[in-house]
Amino acid sequence: MKTDDLVTMLATGSMTMRRRTPSRRIGLALLAGVALSLLILFTGYGARDDLRRVISLPMFWVKLLFPASIAVSALVSVHRLARPGVKVRRAWMGLVAPVLAVWAMAVAP
Repeated sequence: MKTDDLVTMLATGSMTMRRRTPSRRIGLALLAGVALSLLILFTGYGARDDLRRVISLPMFWVKLLFPASIAVSALVSVHRLARPGVKVRRAWMGLVAPVLAVWAMAVAP
């Protein structure tokens, strides 16, 4: 298929898609990925013996919230990029802000 044929087919085709289909697909993939990664983590390494003590430390929460905040910002960006004509706006700032915060913590005495 040539590019012109593909563009013509996409422009003239009336493919109907339910409104929440991209969100549902991304959500199911995210749910399956988290469940599978937790299964691999606990079967491969097991739970830490000192987990109750470690949870009270601030660095535990920083290590948990840093990738979680980037993941949430990436999810918002993907949702916006999945829809033609929707601008990303300031969603990219959510990807940069956690990195800048960690850099600031590294520089601070």
